[in-house]
Amino acid sequence: METTQAQLNSIARAVKRLKQGLLTGSPEITSEACRTLFDIGEPAASLLLEELHKIDIGKASVPGGLSLISGLATILHDLDETKSTNFINRSLAGNCDPVVEGRFRSLLKFSRANFRISRFGDIEILEHREIDARFRAGSYVARWLEIVPDRDLAGLQKIYVIAAKSHHDFLGNFLPKLNVITLVWMSDTLPFLPTQWVFRLAHQKTLYHEVGHHALMHREGGQDPEQEEQSEAYAGRMFVRAHPRLRKIASVLRRIIRGRRRLASFDVLLRGMEGETRILVRFEVAAYSFEEAISVARKGLEADGILFEICQNAQWSGRYAEDVSAPAILSEPVRFDFAVRGGIPDELSS
Repeated sequence: METTQAQLNSIARAVKRLKQGLLTGSPEITSEACRTLFDIGEPAASLLLEELHKIDIGKASVPGGLSLISGLATILHDLDETKSTNFINRSLAGNCDPVVEGRFRSLLKFSRANFRISRFGDIEILEHREIDARFRAGSYVARWLEIVPDRDLAGLQKIYVIAAKSHHDFLGNFLPKLNVITLVWMSDTLPFLPTQWVFRLAHQKTLYHEVGHHALMHREGGQDPEQEEQSEAYAGRMFVRAHPRLRKIASVLRRIIRGRRRLASFDVLLRGMEGETRILVRFEVAAYSFEEAISVARKGLEADGILFEICQNAQWSGRYAEDVSAPAILSEPVRFDFAVRGGIPDELSS
C-alpha cells in the first residue's frame, strides 16, 4: 500500500516529537509519539531508519545520544524487524560504541517470533516461548492488570515476560523513556506443582512494583531508594486490592524473599524540651535488620518533634515479630521525671 503525503507528514511530525521526548526525557511526549508511530505501523519504519543513519553510532556518549539511539532502534525493531536487524548487523560490523553494542545485541534477542503476543487494552503483552505455555503467564499478567486504575496504565507500551536465567539479578524492571516493563518468570519448575501459586503471587507483586514506577512517573530506572520505596508501597496497595481477603500473603512473601522479621531491641534516651528531663526507654521493633529498626524509630520520633538519642546497644531479642503481641515499648523507663507516652510512632506501637 502506497504511503500518502498526509501519512508522510504525520510520520515526520511523530518522529520529530519522538526525538524531542527521548532527548528531553519526557515520558509524555515519548508516549504520544510512540502511539502515533505504532498506529501508522510499518510505513513509519523507513523514516526511523533514515534518522538512525544520521547518527554516528561510534559516538553515542554525547549527551542524549544513547537514549536517542536506543529509543529509535527499539521502535524500529517493533515496526519492522527486517530493517532493524539489517541496520544492527551493519552497525555491529563497523565502529560501534560498546554501550550501544550491548543494547543492539539485546534487541536482536527480542524477535517477535519468539513471543506469544496478546493485549490488555493498549498494552502489548509479550510472553517468551521459552516459558512453558501451561504456565499461562501472559493470561495471568492480563488478569492482574484488571484491578489497576486506567490512569496508572496510561502510556504503558509493552510488558515482556521472559524466562528466569541464572545471570538475571532482577525480578522485573521498568524502562521509563520507552514505557516498557520486563517481568522475569520463574519457569524452571513444573507448571502444575502446588507451589506455583507462591511464585505467581511473587510475580504479581513484582508486576505491581514496576507498574508503580510508571504510574508515579519515576525516571531513575530503579536506582533511587526513595522511588523504590514509593513503588513498593504502591505494589502493596494494588496487592491488597487484588487480594482483599488475603492480606497476610504479603508477609508470607516477605518471609520467602527476605526471611522472618525479628524483634530488634535497643535503648532510646528521650529528652524534655529543655533538655533536662530524661527518660531511658527500651524499644523492641519488628524489622529485618538493625538498620531498618533504628530507621523506623528515628523517622517516627523526628516527625513528632521529640528530642532523643538512640543508644548504640542494638541486639536481636531472639523472638520473631509474629510470636508476640506486646507493644514496642516493652520495659518501664529506667529513669524519669515525667512519663512520656505520646509521640511514639504507629509503626512501633502496632
